[in-house]
Amino acid sequence: MAGTRLAVHATFVIELVALVLSALLYASRREHDPSASAEPFLPDRSGWTILVEDVAPAPAPGEEAFDGIVGRMGDVASRAAAGVEAVAAGFEALAGIEPAKPRVPRPRTERSSAFVREVRRKIEAYPTATIEDDSGEEALRSAIVPPMRVTLVAPQVASSAARESLARALERGFRSRSKRAPTPEIVVGATDRSDLASDVASCDEFEPPVPLGRGGARRARHPEIIVLMGCGSGSVELHGRTDVVVVKTVLKVEERDDLERHLEDHASNAVSDVFFPPITNHGDKMSSLSIELIDENPQSHVTGGDGNVSAKTRFDLIGKALSSSARTTMGPLLEDVAFLNGAETEGNNYEPSMSRGIDMQTMDAIDVEVRSTAYLRLPKQMIDHESTEDENNSVKYVSSDRLASWMNAHLQRYGSADVGWTLFVPSQANAPLMIRDDQTDETGISVGFESPTLEGKKTGDGRSNGMSITNLPSLGANEVDVNHVQRRFEGDISQSLTHLAGYIRAKYGLPASQSTPASVKYVGEMRPNLSFWELESIARSHFSSSLDLALRETDSLMATLHHHGGTLAFPPEVAHKLNNATHLLRQSMSLVDEGFPVVYATASLHGSLRYLESVQSDHRFMELPYFAPDHYLAVFSPLVLPLMLPMIAGLIREVKRFRKLRKKVGQPS
Repeated sequence: MAGTRLAVHATFVIELVALVLSALLYASRREHDPSASAEPFLPDRSGWTILVEDVAPAPAPGEEAFDGIVGRMGDVASRAAAGVEAVAAGFEALAGIEPAKPRVPRPRTERSSAFVREVRRKIEAYPTATIEDDSGEEALRSAIVPPMRVTLVAPQVASSAARESLARALERGFRSRSKRAPTPEIVVGATDRSDLASDVASCDEFEPPVPLGRGGARRARHPEIIVLMGCGSGSVELHGRTDVVVVKTVLKVEERDDLERHLEDHASNAVSDVFFPPITNHGDKMSSLSIELIDENPQSHVTGGDGNVSAKTRFDLIGKALSSSARTTMGPLLEDVAFLNGAETEGNNYEPSMSRGIDMQTMDAIDVEVRSTAYLRLPKQMIDHESTEDENNSVKYVSSDRLASWMNAHLQRYGSADVGWTLFVPSQANAPLMIRDDQTDETGISVGFESPTLEGKKTGDGRSNGMSITNLPSLGANEVDVNHVQRRFEGDISQSLTHLAGYIRAKYGLPASQSTPASVKYVGEMRPNLSFWELESIARSHFSSSLDLALRETDSLMATLHHHGGTLAFPPEVAHKLNNATHLLRQSMSLVDEGFPVVYATASLHGSLRYLESVQSDHRFMELPYFAPDHYLAVFSPLVLPLMLPMIAGLIREVKRFRKLRKKVGQPS
């Protein structure tokens, strides 16, 4: 019984210590949720264990020898001095002492992080060029012009030395062209494509394989120039949306010297025109699109009607045709824009040295909103009639300025999309309806209310970026095949959507419709989308500014982590995002080093920026000002100390009493 009281006291103390430790463990591991009523006491900083890049600032020039312990001691000393000054200022304020004249702090040189410094030193070796700024002023800026590596394929040439000789001749032509008109450097390598040997039996009917994946998944690879000899006529061909250029010549394989001169003097100029199409402005990124269709028919919401196809059924078919046409007409263009907005490597297995290419995946698709609105009447006083020989088929016109004012008064931009477009279906009483420009007196079916090339410069008062008049045919009583009717509607709506595609192309500084140089033959159907080389030209115009922005955002984020690392919440999910951002930034530099087209490097840069924005907006990446360890002690000390001190004192007293009783029991009587 001598140790009963000691055991009871020890049990109470152990239980209280376990309670305090469990509360501390819960508070330190609980995930932060700003919507919850309770906050964690300690920030989650477990993300530091998986962070890949060092966030510490790089040593200043000449201070490498003092980096490490000396640098850390100086940092600690400066922080301690700042803390002492703050305490002294608070004491002077409480004591009513007039503060001394504030000391002007010595300006401190901000240093970039070691990671950013490493990347900046790497890009210093890249060639640059002076180009015009997009600010609208006559200003010049220096832009990075990464070189590009292309592969020459001559399936009819068996000798590797002969293929290399052809590659050198083509490269000399590119170099001579760049001296006359500054263009990026092109490095030409030769390869053997034995798989094409069976396809060149008929040179004039040759179709190159399509190596470039479209849609969300794409394969980054070096573009190819396929040289075919012994053809019926000579030409330079661009096949569809691929990165392959075919050079056809009437020269034979044996005429090697003439073939080299042809590649150097003529073919190189035409291929350069394909590689670097002109672009007029930098353009802004587009991440969302809204398309709204308005039916003027006052009966479009009525289910009944004359004939087999009611007005409501017709309106429903128009809505289905709009969705289908938007997907087929705008889909390829939006896929290209989405890839440029941000992409990452599939599986994070980047191997730039492998000739098979690099698989990349689009991060986010363009957000497209498509809707149909029933009945909005166009005022009669806005419509001008122009009589013809057949009075029943007279053409109606509406003024572009009046149409813009009417849209501004009655329509509102759907959502907050970057680009909005309106399709107006006139009633049969007003069809066919055309738009007439008040300044030029030109007529058409589409009008832009906002200039795609000048930010904030509007040519009208419309809230939508533009509008197209879609004259759909009327349906008779015998129109019973709804699928046939929908296909007819899809053709007319697709024609109107080509004007929207032209507006988006102009927004990125390209002509409204796809075109090729006079010296190049386009093989395939011309569609209102982007060719590979137009996408490459857009990417080159964005590369320098996107790279500079990514480096500045990364450096700012790492400086925040370095200066507030002791109290900043940094969970592993946020650390993974930052790791992905730095990985994509390094991947972009590797893609440039390997000579891949810049479109892949720019897509990686934009993907890095998306991850950086996600880190900065993550609610878990924050400093917890009220639930630090000092607050933990302030909360638990009034509760625990009044219990802990008497219990510890009693425990000590019981230990002494127990030892004293043991001695008495051990002494002989």
